[in-house]
Amino acid sequence: MESDIQLFAGLLSFIYLAINFKDIQINTTTIFLAALSFVAVTISLFNKGDITVINANAEFSSLFKVLIFPYALAVYLFIYNTLDEKFTRFVVCFMYIYLFVVFLQYLFPSIYVSIFSNLVRTIKITEMGGIRGVSALTTEPSFTALVLFIFILIVRFIDIFKNKLTAWFTILLLCFGIFTTKAVTGFAFVALFFLLEAIQRIEIWKICSIGLLIFSLSFLNYEDYRGLNFLMTVIKSPELMLYESSLFYRVYYFTYGLVSLFYNPFGAIVGSTDVYEIKNATDSLFYGYTFPFLFERTIPTINMPSAWGMGLMLFGFLYLFFYLIIFLPTFVRSSTPLIVRILIFAFTAQSFSFGFPLLWFLVVMSEKKFWNNKNSEKYVE
Repeated sequence: MESDIQLFAGLLSFIYLAINFKDIQINTTTIFLAALSFVAVTISLFNKGDITVINANAEFSSLFKVLIFPYALAVYLFIYNTLDEKFTRFVVCFMYIYLFVVFLQYLFPSIYVSIFSNLVRTIKITEMGGIRGVSALTTEPSFTALVLFIFILIVRFIDIFKNKLTAWFTILLLCFGIFTTKAVTGFAFVALFFLLEAIQRIEIWKICSIGLLIFSLSFLNYEDYRGLNFLMTVIKSPELMLYESSLFYRVYYFTYGLVSLFYNPFGAIVGSTDVYEIKNATDSLFYGYTFPFLFERTIPTINMPSAWGMGLMLFGFLYLFFYLIIFLPTFVRSSTPLIVRILIFAFTAQSFSFGFPLLWFLVVMSEKKFWNNKNSEKYVE
């Protein structure tokens, strides 16, 4: 399908739920996800799926777009009813498969394209010489980077490997995989991960390792590595941060959702303010902080690359209410590592769909307290 979220996970989840209907366990998150799905679909049906109030040239109806909420409900219920601690250790198998595809594309791009052109919806990067890197089993390098980063979190906070050195070697291997994506998002999360690790446990060898890594990176041509170039720019001139287009779009659409909330408290479908008037108000907040031509590309449609922005634009405070009810318990849960909470927020705020299965995998891991948020000595020896 012409969508980053395919039907496989949702269909398999619905089949499982139908077969095991009598044994399905529900919780508070299930109830509010169901309520959000009902409200979103009902409002769209009331509007007869018409999105001309948002963008007369849009390709999809709002009714089709909001079906992602019941899709997410099915995926969440499936994960909640099947995930146990034994399975989390089995995830390492998928990690090795993903790494294999990453390195296949990086080392032998032509072979990768010939094999996966019929398995991945679209392959945008067929050669490794540009500023964009591998995309592996997703459509975007940044998506692949965050999938690999999830594997880093699983290796770090779950006792998958008995040997601590093996665990950290695997983390470094995954970091290299993220490095091949050249994605700004991946570099930023890896940097944040090591920063939090250093703050949590200040040790000489860790500081030296990070210093050695930074020293090694200084010999690279930053222009060839978009993510690395961005980090160096932020360190040297933080005021230029929003001149990185991908980051600007993420910040812009997140902000657009908040501005839209002010003008249309109950969403654009029943609101009185045109979405382009809201765009003008949002644009004014960023004048002088980025390239002027980027404003021409910030189009407020239901396909905007921000689940948060789209939800607030369409449904206003109703979406904000359900968002807080569903995710706030995870954000304040101390047993969940801070970096995991930040990643969940990033998934729900940015270009990842509300129905992204790994989002709900992280949420369920948090709800069931599977994360080992202790010092690394707690790895099984």
